[in-house]
Amino acid sequence: MKRRRAAVVVTAAQLSRQAGNAVLFIVLARFMSPEDFGIVALSAVIVNFFILWSDLGSEPLVARTPRAQAHRMAESYVLVSLVWTTIVSAMLYLAAPSLAVSLDKAGISQPLSFMALAIPFGGISAVFRGFCSASGKFVYLASAEVLGLLSGAIIAFALVSNGYKVEALVAQFLVSNAVPAVLYLTAFITDRHATAESTVDLRWSESLSFAGFVAINYWSRNVDNLLVGKFLGTYQLGLYERAYQLMYVPASQVSGALGRVMVPMLSSTGDRRKFEQMYLLALSGIAVSATPFLVALSSLANPVADVIFGPGWDGLGPVLTGLAAAGSLQATSSSVGWLYQASGAGRSFLRNGLLFSALTIVGLAIGVSTGSVVGVASSYFITTAALTVPIFWAAVRVAALRFAIILKWLIPIWVASALQWTVTSWMQQWFEPSDLITLALYLVGSYIVFCVTLGVMNPVLIRRIIGVRRELAAEPT
Repeated sequence: MKRRRAAVVVTAAQLSRQAGNAVLFIVLARFMSPEDFGIVALSAVIVNFFILWSDLGSEPLVARTPRAQAHRMAESYVLVSLVWTTIVSAMLYLAAPSLAVSLDKAGISQPLSFMALAIPFGGISAVFRGFCSASGKFVYLASAEVLGLLSGAIIAFALVSNGYKVEALVAQFLVSNAVPAVLYLTAFITDRHATAESTVDLRWSESLSFAGFVAINYWSRNVDNLLVGKFLGTYQLGLYERAYQLMYVPASQVSGALGRVMVPMLSSTGDRRKFEQMYLLALSGIAVSATPFLVALSSLANPVADVIFGPGWDGLGPVLTGLAAAGSLQATSSSVGWLYQASGAGRSFLRNGLLFSALTIVGLAIGVSTGSVVGVASSYFITTAALTVPIFWAAVRVAALRFAIILKWLIPIWVASALQWTVTSWMQQWFEPSDLITLALYLVGSYIVFCVTLGVMNPVLIRRIIGVRRELAAEPT
């Protein structure tokens, strides 16, 4: 019961943080142009790669290690992380002007230099996040991330109100990375369950396999930003990046938030049937909460762009249509990472990641070749749709789950999504929303269409979810 409550708390906090981030950047967009966002987005593509690699893949290993050993493991990993991230941060700071020249985007030189300073904070955060998960400090995890968001937002608003634009986004990036790192470090230092053991197995082979997958997966999801910024310009990148972030919040961050609780829970479950039921329960929560919202966002993309972002963001709607449609599929498929991590299948994670990422990058390159950011978004959706079933198939084989059960559960979700998109698009031909209230009513109505369709197609699914919830509730804590 405690773990279930923790899952709810962490997920709610993560969703609140990401929703707050989306609101923050929507408000900031009223004071800035797509060009400003494009400059920072292109810099962030480079910096965030090193932040993801800053823990060398140790976070999932620390998270599923018993609490006493997790303290010592985190201590060892973070020392290595600090050494290499400090070196990388310094090198990137110095290399920023050269990178700006090679990308033919001189405007990113200074933002890139300062954003590189966040890399060591990323390593501290990742390692100690794993420790907090292992020690059950889920509420602390949630609080640290929310405080990071609030601190960054305060700094950003203070700067933008004084006429700073790109500088506000850079400061927000640095502060939102630094504050959680300090709080995670505090939790580690004040922990009372430190072990006195002198040795600990760091399992570098497994951690580097996970780190390798993270790197590959990162570029498969972000090479589009790099290509758009390089070949189509920072203005087009600003449009693309804003649309992508609106899609990314529910598509990946919902599963990311749940993953911090689900990975240690699944890892500690020895029974395969229980493992499958727990995964289906979490997957159902993702699909019912994130998928219909993204479908509605795709079908209502043009009024969303007009009403929320306002003038100056012309062209955002068609880009959002394609990306949000892709996100509706990624909302569920991004959860397969739990299966690899909980099963300790680092090498399979890396191997399958190489294959699917390569195919994704090919699709994105084809989109960029059209010379249009709308073409990139459309190609992203087509590629995502083509790879969704193979991604699930490869993951459930590793975890020894029944693919037929997973597919039988997913098909009604996809059918309900298609009908929801069609009905919502048809309604706009009669009356297109032009203000926040009407837009909100459309979103609610679109969500209802999805839920009713899903309930009619598969009422057994609802009973299964309820049954799994009762069974998990009866599980000893």
